[in-house]
Amino acid sequence: MAKRRRRKADYESPHSKRRKLSAVDNKPLVEIESVQTLQKVLAFAHGLDPLTTQDTQALRLFLRSITRAEDSNLRVSRRGILLQYLQDEAAAQHEEEPVCFDHLVKLWGSAGHCDNEDIYPAATALLALFLSTVSSSIEFRDYGNRLCHQLTRDDSFKIFEKGLSAHKKKPRIISQCLRLLTEIVKFDGGKAAKRVYRQRQITFKRLSTFLSIRNDIEHTGLLDRPTPTVRTRALRYLFANIKLQSPSAKREILNQGKIVREVFEGIHHDPSNVIQDIFAVVNVDIVNDETVPQEVKSKIFSEMNLSSIAKLYDYQSGGTLVPHRESNQDSVDIPFAAHRLLVTLCTQPNHDVEMAQNGWLSSDEINYRAKADQLVAGEPSEALRKSQSRTQIENRALSSFLQNIRPYASILEKDLLLAVFNASPELVPDYFFKKRSFSFEPKLTATWIGYSSFLLSMIQLPVPDRLLYASTKRGLPPPVIDMIEHILPQAMTKK
Repeated sequence: MAKRRRRKADYESPHSKRRKLSAVDNKPLVEIESVQTLQKVLAFAHGLDPLTTQDTQALRLFLRSITRAEDSNLRVSRRGILLQYLQDEAAAQHEEEPVCFDHLVKLWGSAGHCDNEDIYPAATALLALFLSTVSSSIEFRDYGNRLCHQLTRDDSFKIFEKGLSAHKKKPRIISQCLRLLTEIVKFDGGKAAKRVYRQRQITFKRLSTFLSIRNDIEHTGLLDRPTPTVRTRALRYLFANIKLQSPSAKREILNQGKIVREVFEGIHHDPSNVIQDIFAVVNVDIVNDETVPQEVKSKIFSEMNLSSIAKLYDYQSGGTLVPHRESNQDSVDIPFAAHRLLVTLCTQPNHDVEMAQNGWLSSDEINYRAKADQLVAGEPSEALRKSQSRTQIENRALSSFLQNIRPYASILEKDLLLAVFNASPELVPDYFFKKRSFSFEPKLTATWIGYSSFLLSMIQLPVPDRLLYASTKRGLPPPVIDMIEHILPQAMTKK
C-alpha cells in the first residue's frame, strides 16, 4: 500500500503543534529613552493586538531600570522621564482628580473583561511594578495614591474578582492579582488598605485556597523571572494586611482559623526565605503585639499549628522536608529559628499558650481524701493516673503537643521538652503517663540511648520555688507520691 501523501495545508491546521511565527514575534523591543517614546508605548490599542505584548515588555524593562539599573545616571534619567510623563498626562486631562496611567488602567480593565489570559496578568504585573517602583520616592506619592484610588473603585474590584476567581490551574492570573493588591495595601503606609479590606468578600474570599497552591508558575516573556508561587504571593498579601490594617480588622483576619491554619500547614515545604518571613511576622506582629487579644493568640498557636512548626526540626536533614531549591547553608538556621519560636510560645505565659502555673500538680482536697487509703497502701499508680486526667491539666494544648515531640531524635527537641517541663512542672507526670508508644526497657539502640539521655536531664531539673499552684486552696504540700512522680517519672524503674 502506497504511503498517504501529506496534504500541503496540514501544517496550517489549527491542531498543529507548531506555532506560526509572525513578524511581530521577531520585532525588537523598543527602548524607552524619552517621554515621547514612553507616550507612544503607552498608547495601547484597546483591541489587544499582538503589538501590545511587545509594548508591555518594553514598559516592564523601563520600570525595572528605574530601581535596578547599575548606572546611577541611567536610574536618574529614567526616573525623570517617568515623572515628566505623569505630569504631562495629568495636565492633559483637565480634571480635578486625573487618572494615573490612564491607558494602562484601561488596558487592564479591557483584558479583564475579555478574559485575555496573556494581557490581563501582564497588565496587572505592570501596575504592581509601577507602584513598587515609585513607593520609595516622595515625588511620585500623589500619582501612586491616584492610581490606588482608581484601582479600589467598585468597577475595579469586579476586575479583581474575575482574576481571583480563576481556576487554580491558572496561577499566573491569581498570582499577579495578589501582587497588585499587596502593592495597593502597602503604598503610602497603607492609605488604601481600608478600602481593600472593605471588599473582603472579594479580596479575602479564596485566600485560604491560595495559601495551599505551591506549584511553580510557568514563565512567560510578560512576567518577571523567577516568578514566586501563588502561596508566596498570598503570604505577602496576608502579611501586608496584618501589618497595616486597623487593630479591629487585624483581629478579624487573625480570627479566621482556616487562613491561619494554611499559613502553618506544610510550612516545612516552603523555601527558607519564606519561612523566615513567616517567623518575622509571627514574632513582631502577633506574639509581641499587645493589641492582639490573648484569646486570639491561643487560637493561632493551637496544637495543630504548633505541630506544623515542630516539623521544621527536620528541615536540615535529608528527605522531602528540604525543598530542592534550598542549599544546605540556607536551611541550617531554620530549625534553630523554629526552636526559638516554640520555646518562646511554650514557656512564656503572656502568649497564652503556656498557662501561668509553675508548681507541681497535686490533687485537690476531695481527690486527696478519696485516695488516701490507696496512697497509704502503697499502690498509687492507678489512682494517680486517674487523678492526672486531662480536665485537671491547666496546659491542655501543651499536654497534647508534647506527645509529638521526639527528644531522642534531636538535641533541639530535647531542649524544648526540658524548657517546657521547667516552666510547667505539672506536665512531667502527665507526659509520661500518656507516653505509651515507647517501651523504656533497656535496649542498645540509638532511640533508647536518646531517651535515656533525656530522662537523665529531666531528673536534673531544679525543684520549683512554689510546690503548689498559686490558686490552690490547700495549704499542705503535695502528697509524697505526687512529688516522686515529678522527680522520678513512671518510666524510671529498677531496670
